[in-house]
Amino acid sequence: AEWEYACRAGTKTRYPHGDDPDFRLFEEFAWHSGNSPTGTHQVGILRPNPWGLYGMLGGVYEWCLGWHARYPGGEVTDYISPVDEDRVMRGGAWSDHPRNGRSAERHWYGISKSYGNAGFRVVLGHPYPLAAELNWMP
Repeated sequence: AEWEYACRAGTKTRYPHGDDPDFRLFEEFAWHSGNSPTGTHQVGILRPNPWGLYGMLGGVYEWCLGWHARYPGGEVTDYISPVDEDRVMRGGAWSDHPRNGRSAERHWYGISKSYGNAGFRVVLGHPYPLAAELNWMP
């Protein structure tokens, strides 16, 4: 749930930059088979999403702890797959068509294999409460 929330950056469209049915804007934001047929690139070369996050789409699939199938009913937040199951991959990869880079797209990979188009994102929590968090504290 967190990955998709960050990728969408407050939008409700297919991609953070809009629905983009003919993929004209997609290559300004993501590496894919049409603009990167041979491999990965440094993060930060293309445009970020509206929240300033780079490389959320394309580049490499991002290995997440989330669920890879239909969510088990209703809205789900922070759902983690059971330990022995495949892991969800999000965001599409340099080797894919842009349609695989939708914000909601999910693929799954086996946990005991390695893949040339998969990686992960290191995320750190903020060390101090953010202003929005302080507003709800008593």
